[in-house]
Amino acid sequence: MERLIRITRLREVRQLTQYELAKMVGISRVELSKIERGTVDPRLSTVKSIAKALNVRIDCVVSTNNANVNYSLQKV
Repeated sequence: MERLIRITRLREVRQLTQYELAKMVGISRVELSKIERGTVDPRLSTVKSIAKALNVRIDCVVSTNNANVNYSLQKV
């Protein structure tokens, strides 16, 4: 569940709407919303695309280490 909150946080820090990020990733806004809320587990390919769109390493999206997120946010 923590990784899903991270996607939301990284998206918001980059001032992207769900629609904008979803378009960059190639999924629907509804699908991204479900991923962020934790009602669906994304495919690995989707997680990779999200990380790429947010310009972070994939471990920053899926890691449980808060240092990774803080480091990613500092690089914005």
